[in-house]
Amino acid sequence: MSRRIKGKQPGQPTTARNRITSSVIRTSYGLVLSALSKEATIHCVSPVYGSAVEINTLPWQLIILPLILIWLVRPSSLQGLYSNAFANVISVLGCAVSTVAAFTLRLGPLGPTDGAIVTTFIPQLMLVLSTFRLAALGLLGEGKDMRLTRRESWPLFLYVVLSYILYSVTLEPLIRAILYKYFLTALNYVGRYGLQAILACLFTNLACSKLALLFNIPLLLMAISNPHIPLLRSNTDILNNNIAKTGYRIVDRQESVTGYLAVIDNLKDQFRVLRCDHSLLGGEWTKYPPGIDPKLKEPIYSIFVTLEAVRLVQTERTLEAPIKAAKDQQALIIGLGIGTSPAAFIHHGIPTTILEIDPVVHRFAAQYFSLPSNHTAVIGDAIDFVASSQSTQRDRYNFIIHDVFTGGTEPLELFTQIFLIQLRNLLAEDGTIAINYAGDLLLPTALSVVKTALSVFPICRIFRETAAAENQGEQTTDLTNMVLFCRRDPSPFTFREPTEEDFLGSHARREHLMPRHEIDIARFLEKGEDGGEGKGAGQGVVIKGKEELGKLKKSQKRNARNHWELMRGVLPREVWVNW
Repeated sequence: MSRRIKGKQPGQPTTARNRITSSVIRTSYGLVLSALSKEATIHCVSPVYGSAVEINTLPWQLIILPLILIWLVRPSSLQGLYSNAFANVISVLGCAVSTVAAFTLRLGPLGPTDGAIVTTFIPQLMLVLSTFRLAALGLLGEGKDMRLTRRESWPLFLYVVLSYILYSVTLEPLIRAILYKYFLTALNYVGRYGLQAILACLFTNLACSKLALLFNIPLLLMAISNPHIPLLRSNTDILNNNIAKTGYRIVDRQESVTGYLAVIDNLKDQFRVLRCDHSLLGGEWTKYPPGIDPKLKEPIYSIFVTLEAVRLVQTERTLEAPIKAAKDQQALIIGLGIGTSPAAFIHHGIPTTILEIDPVVHRFAAQYFSLPSNHTAVIGDAIDFVASSQSTQRDRYNFIIHDVFTGGTEPLELFTQIFLIQLRNLLAEDGTIAINYAGDLLLPTALSVVKTALSVFPICRIFRETAAAENQGEQTTDLTNMVLFCRRDPSPFTFREPTEEDFLGSHARREHLMPRHEIDIARFLEKGEDGGEGKGAGQGVVIKGKEELGKLKKSQKRNARNHWELMRGVLPREVWVNW
């Protein structure tokens, strides 16, 4: 039974039950906004820090747990967190989120680790303190001069702890899944900063401060002047003016499910690239010297050409068998990029199916690069498609290309043993799969990918994009592309010499179609499985599930940092930060 509280102040709930109900509603609303805002912040800074931001943000508990400890020792020290003055502070912080993020993104000395932490700290601090205040107001009622004894603080303490558990275990993953599945299309209209600004408005108004309206107005005006909000074409013009001195120009851009995508032209050297956050998915030359007229546009990155070598694989048995006509073969491409490899397969007359999770990547590849239209496009999750194809398309594909690089943190779910087994089932008996891995070959993740592939396929050969350094034993990093050519048939295989028809009139294919820099598999097999890191730590594990993915997290952090530093040398810093 609830009973009325004597001496209640105006505005306070009249019963304990009402107070608890009010607290649950307020705090739930605050936690939902917290989860949404955290994801919005990660999306907001990922174009500058890449995939490193997702693994370098401060955990929520590093902010909330110190508050709880202070509370337990001296409850009165946190008295001001639910005062009217603090509501004004929350309003100011909430409206400053986008401004602070925009400023810290341009700080030169900050790398992907420190930068990600600094940029996301203030938004997370604001979210935690605001949610804390909502819980206090709901449980204790509103008032300026309330004093908490240690005994009175325990219900609020337990409530915040339970809220944190709910948030971290259930709510945050759920909100992330919903955001990715349903709400990311909103980014096409308001952009990353726009989404963050909207959430900041909701938070500041939730603080019940009169300053909220005053600070919300600049946030709304920012939509027509901030180059990071692609509402108007004029915002892109502002962006191009900012980077004009670098010799680059934004042709088109759009927010999408895999990140911030932009088609960028180099006006001096005459090439075009496709950017995804802090990485490049591929590029083509847009102008050629006199006398050069390739049938397809020339790629600027050789590794995508080397993947086409799956067509050149031969064994003693295939030498004696009749050559199959191109129309009787099938190719499956997992990960489109700008479409360099699939364009070649299509041009050779091979029916090609492309699996690409991002519809904008597919549209940009067709509109601004050389991807032909005569192919089968499957837009969605490769894991779902491959799993659903086990019974209907078994033994179907003569060639499979697995190229899902995302810029530092590999989507290891697409390198697990079960996924590769399912791909093996789709591969024809005499077929070949090419698996591209981009990363540091001295880290455990690279070895884990190799060990997982060797646990699935009876034979593989491994090639790297460039020759290994002569002083390889002294290296601390070895960042490159590694391609694994694997087959269901255990017979040894070689690569036939390519013909003029294979080159398609392309200088890049003439130079890089034939794999050249082979890696001795024994180099990987000699390593242990203790999950170490660094030089000589090519230790790794067969990637079976979540346990192995967790072991490789530290390796992914270093890989993301190395890739970020590499990308800063590929395009000017101004192009990366003025996205």
